[in-house]
Amino acid sequence: MNCPVCGQRGKPVNTQTIKGVLSTTLEIIQPDNPYLYCRTEDCRVVYFHKDGEQIIEASDLRVKVYHKSPGEGQTPICFCFDHSVGDLKQDYLETQGKKIVDQINLGIKKEQCGCDIRNPEGVCCLGNVRRHINKLEEKMTDTSLVN
Repeated sequence: MNCPVCGQRGKPVNTQTIKGVLSTTLEIIQPDNPYLYCRTEDCRVVYFHKDGEQIIEASDLRVKVYHKSPGEGQTPICFCFDHSVGDLKQDYLETQGKKIVDQINLGIKKEQCGCDIRNPEGVCCLGNVRRHINKLEEKMTDTSLVN
């Protein structure tokens, strides 16, 4: 199913995830799944219902959504261990991101993560962290080529 605003394919997300991040009343939640998550950065929709009628926007949530603001330093990228995009950039400069990745991996092993309810995407943040490190690496490589 595609987002009714941007037309991009949505990713199924558990209703519990939405309940965990919603700042408005939970009365808006429809009892029948699925809701879908829109990853498109410039789309105002974060979640939409399968019927295409109901949308939930970033302004309806208690947290910033990484996919909607990936360039902002204060945007959370790891919701379980409280790392922002800015934290990851600093860690990249110091350890190529290894410190944060190691902390997340250790937390996963210790079963301390709760990505299914803390991360608005409803899945482990490690994929986003690694993709963001790759973007930082590309940016640094491009910058060094220019200088």
